[in-house]
Amino acid sequence: MIIDLRGRPRRSTPEVDQALNSLIHTVLMPNLTVQTTSYQTLLRAIQGEVKSGIRKIERLAEVQKIRTYWNIGRHINAYLSSKAQKRGAVGRFYKSLSADLRMNSRTLQHCEQFFRYFPRLKIQDGLSWSHYMYLLRVDDATKRQKWLKRLSQNPLNAEEFRLRLIDVAPVAPAALRKKIPVVRGRLYTYRLVAARPFQKKAGDYLVDCGFSNRIEAPPHEAALHNKRLYLSQKDGPDYSLKVSDAKVDALFTFKAHVLRVIDADTILALVDQGFGIWTEQRLRFQGIDAPEMSTLAGQKAKQAVETLFSKLSFVVVKTYKSDKYDRYLVDVFYMPGEQDPHIVASQGKLLNQEMLDRDLARPWSL
Repeated sequence: MIIDLRGRPRRSTPEVDQALNSLIHTVLMPNLTVQTTSYQTLLRAIQGEVKSGIRKIERLAEVQKIRTYWNIGRHINAYLSSKAQKRGAVGRFYKSLSADLRMNSRTLQHCEQFFRYFPRLKIQDGLSWSHYMYLLRVDDATKRQKWLKRLSQNPLNAEEFRLRLIDVAPVAPAALRKKIPVVRGRLYTYRLVAARPFQKKAGDYLVDCGFSNRIEAPPHEAALHNKRLYLSQKDGPDYSLKVSDAKVDALFTFKAHVLRVIDADTILALVDQGFGIWTEQRLRFQGIDAPEMSTLAGQKAKQAVETLFSKLSFVVVKTYKSDKYDRYLVDVFYMPGEQDPHIVASQGKLLNQEMLDRDLARPWSL
């Protein structure tokens, strides 16, 4: 029976019933029409939905990870840019921040570099944090943009991208290699600095031992003056100063024991500063740039340096200014079989130059 708009029954016909049923199924209950399917087909469909959902969640998490690291770098960059950083301050800052946040110091440095390299971040589809980490190894901004364009046209996973970045010819042609000026210093040679701000009277000086370490000047027969350089002498358990004829270039030269080769142009060393003072320092070879450790060339260069140091009981390092990571730049002198550090300092081979000559590095400067 069919009820009209006034609530009165009307006579039904087969044609009307068929049209009404079609209308109900089409308009009022569209979701009730379900295609019959097998269990295996259902299983595959649900598995596909789960996998698709997980991929979307993982991608969202990766994008948020990239944004988070970029924002961390933005905060660090703003802090460092707002203050005049004294020598060694940046390294101490990262060490303190790493301890307080319980984050790796190198990760924090990479975050700050990430912000500097990509100040206007636009996360490219398909790129992960690993992709951006590998892009940080590309110093040239134009080359980084070219790589981004290539990745948009030809997507690569992070490992494939790392392999594409391997520099098969990481060194300059022989004709383009430069000669590093050899500046030979003298061991245990020091300058004096005024003991300000707590200097009590004229003539009170401290001995500048390098690496931001200073000690009270030991006894000296004549009056000390900061216009002269001094050589330390050990008399039994005590030290004294003797006027030296050395030039300023002779300063900040030390005997050092290599503790570990970090990469082909960076070492961790225990440095003898004289006066019984020792300091552990990360030292970066000045004037050269070895291939990244992610490349076969970088691994080959590191192995060559490790082999050399394994045959030496010590080296002599001539230090210069520090780099942006507060690693002091150094010239490294060595002489296999020689046990007198003074002879190594005056006659030893310059490792920095040898690495250029042996195609283990290329010229580089700050």
